[in-house]
Amino acid sequence: MRISSKISLGFGIIIILMLGNISFGVFNNTKTQEAIDEVKETSFLLESIYNLERVVIELQLSVLIFSKTGNASSIRQVTKIDQKIEVLLDLINKNSQGVNKKELIDKVNSFRKNYLGGFKRYIDDRKNKDKLYENCRSLAKEIKSDLSSLIKGDINFIKASNTFSNTENLMVNFIEEPDSSIVRSFSRELIAVKEKISELKTGDLAQKIDQYEQKFSDLVQSIRGYLFLSNVVLAGQVSEFKYTTKSFRENLEIRENELLMSLSNDSQVTSNVEISLAILLVALGLFSSWKIGHSISAPLTKMTDTFSNLSRGQVVNVIPGLEYKDEIGEMAKAAQVFKEKNQETEELLKRSQQAELIMKTQTEELGNVNSELEQFAYVASHDLQEPLRMVASYVQLLGQEYKDELDEDAMEYIDFASEGAKRMQLLISDLLNLSRVGRIDSEVEKVNSSEVFEAVCKDFGERLKLDDIKIERGSLPVIDANPRQIHQVMQNFLGNAIKYKQKEKSLDFKVDCEEQKDYWVFSFQDNGIGIDSNHFDRVFKIFQRLHSRSEYEGSGMGLAIVKKIAEQHQGKVWIESKVDQGSTFFFLIRK
Repeated sequence: MRISSKISLGFGIIIILMLGNISFGVFNNTKTQEAIDEVKETSFLLESIYNLERVVIELQLSVLIFSKTGNASSIRQVTKIDQKIEVLLDLINKNSQGVNKKELIDKVNSFRKNYLGGFKRYIDDRKNKDKLYENCRSLAKEIKSDLSSLIKGDINFIKASNTFSNTENLMVNFIEEPDSSIVRSFSRELIAVKEKISELKTGDLAQKIDQYEQKFSDLVQSIRGYLFLSNVVLAGQVSEFKYTTKSFRENLEIRENELLMSLSNDSQVTSNVEISLAILLVALGLFSSWKIGHSISAPLTKMTDTFSNLSRGQVVNVIPGLEYKDEIGEMAKAAQVFKEKNQETEELLKRSQQAELIMKTQTEELGNVNSELEQFAYVASHDLQEPLRMVASYVQLLGQEYKDELDEDAMEYIDFASEGAKRMQLLISDLLNLSRVGRIDSEVEKVNSSEVFEAVCKDFGERLKLDDIKIERGSLPVIDANPRQIHQVMQNFLGNAIKYKQKEKSLDFKVDCEEQKDYWVFSFQDNGIGIDSNHFDRVFKIFQRLHSRSEYEGSGMGLAIVKKIAEQHQGKVWIESKVDQGSTFFFLIRK
């Protein structure tokens, strides 16, 4: 088996165990979270039931207070307490997802409907009782008045009137404390009244007394009815509600205890399983590391020593590990190739040292030749100027002295010779300037390029005003360069812009500089006649002209000198241009 396969197998087993451990943890955490959520919901329902029971007790207390006092404030209090119950039910509905939620809400709503309905009937019965009581009192007042008019000093009628007054007191006593004994006493007293007035022919009074007895009977039935509703029906509904909520609470408490016990057990099991998996994972990792290390470390140590010896150039006769079919065998083959390459490298090194010695000699000879060529160009350019000036002077002198004796052809020949001598002087002068770049006057110093450009503009003097030239100058930096050469570069670009401006159009010339990481990039932009892109490389070569001398004067050496100055400053020069739209020359030098 290959080493990579062994390592992959070991790590694969470890990863499988890790994934299994993670999956077990995720599954168990999900299960635990579900149980925790159910515990929270159970606790919430228990708390809600306790709150409902407390509010129902408040409701029952308010009803009892109303039964004693009959105050309207107690009715308003019952309404407020019912609103509290409704708020609690709304919270249960929103925050609970349990299966017991709907049954609990239905039970509470059923209790509310029955209890509040019974309370409404209780209120109506109490109002009816008050009405009956007032009717009884009103009729009793009439009867007492009739009895007073019939007394006429008769002792029996006086006793009848007093006995009737006792019935009123019994009626009041029954209102305050309903008791059957009071009803019986009332009946006895009223019978006594009837007996005492039976001797008189008072049919209307007897009829009123019968009505009074009937109204009192209705009053007794009314009081007994609402008392039964209050003390039996409503109290029974509250007791039934408490029994229902108690059953709910007991079931929820049992479920809560079961969940907490299950969580405790699951937590212990999970902890044991995770510890076991962690121990197994560590043991397997250690075993895999030892097994793989044992099968790899020994041959790798030998291979390391072999490569170390080969890298130091030592001679290795035997390469260990060639018999292996895994990566160690491939390394052994590589070591064998390394050994062979070492031998080839030693041979190549010997030949290279010989070639290097030859090349060094040739380089020194080439440098001497280049130096001699530069010296020759300088000397030739310098020494040719004097005889050329003499030829030009004598030709001009010949034309001036014998112009009257020579014909027109001879004078034309003299002009040709004089003009040719001047062009030759210009070419020799430019060639001399080109040879000077890099030979003399090449010291580098701090140069304020803005001040140099200002000096260039002064060199052109009044011509800048006469030729309608507009110059725009950007921010020009202080650079490390040869000041005379930078002056020559700027003078060349401005001079070319003036020379090649479009006729009947003013010249707009702009000079600017952009700072890059290691370079300064100067730009010289004009709106002149422009250059075709096919001639971009040609303009920087020696003696290359794009126009005839009759159109534009010059030797074609200016941009070649600029290029050599750029190279002298470890930079370069290039152009961007379109015909009839102007040109932009870029001059780059190293900081």
